[in-house]
Amino acid sequence: MHILKYILVLLVLSLELIANQKTIAVYIQPPIADPECALALKKVLVAQYKVNILQHNTLTQENLKNVDCIAFPGGLEDVDNFDILLADKKNLIQQFVKQGGGYLGICMGAYLADESYFDLLQV
Repeated sequence: MHILKYILVLLVLSLELIANQKTIAVYIQPPIADPECALALKKVLVAQYKVNILQHNTLTQENLKNVDCIAFPGGLEDVDNFDILLADKKNLIQQFVKQGGGYLGICMGAYLADESYFDLLQV
């Protein structure tokens, strides 16, 4: 009987952890967010977080509603491609962060936080 009680407690605790698990959206869209880098980042994060993969066409306000943080991994080309590849998402990312969402930039993703791109850095 005691073992069943412990199993039930562990099950409840596990369900509580899952319910409180943070969600990170990883952006994947070559060449500015390399698929290999994005999938490696997902592999690391999935141990502790729920991870969604978002591409350019799925990076929407609707898909960010239940996301705690958005992650931009490294890319394959110069960040100067931002105007062609991501400028249309600038306001979306700014609003997400302004409303309390987190931003994780790895390698080129860190450059994207700069004032010349998403303009997320505040002094």
